Amino acid sequence: METLIIGLEDVLSIEDNKLDRHLAMFRGLATEFRTVILTCWDRERAQRVLRTNLVRYDVLLDKGDSALDDVSWKVAKVRDCLGQGWPVGLYLDVDPNAVRQVYTLGVSALLLTHHLLRPSWLPSEGLPRAWDQLVAAQEDQRERTTEVIYDGVTQRPV
Repeated sequence: METLIIGLEDVLSIEDNKLDRHLAMFRGLATEFRTVILTCWDRERAQRVLRTNLVRYDVLLDKGDSALDDVSWKVAKVRDCLGQGWPVGLYLDVDPNAVRQVYTLGVSALLLTHHLLRPSWLPSEGLPRAWDQLVAAQEDQRERTTEVIYDGVTQRPV
């Protein structure tokens, strides 16, 4: 059986509030894989979040007092699983750096995102712009990006 390795923080929980889409996907995957949960939280908190969200897992690894930064620790745990002879079928995380480094180990990795994880991705609070205003803004942006500087003078190509 292949192993699914998942970073707990932000994938399954945002401050103990479950993310239904992530949980549904995780539960589906957990039926096909041996599941290893990685967490940088203390073990008791991680166990409480997993119990609260009814998450089944085989192994829970907490960072404890490791001197490694979070990304390095996660990558080291994936290496440890591979070193134990466990075929790692999939790695899930919200941290693009961890996903990138695990992918370089030859492990299929999936970067998860959710609009609540990155508030800056949320739309502005104002009303939606009219279509003609949006088109005008895009044309203005296109004109500014096609400006060319010749001898210190900004010119637009013809």
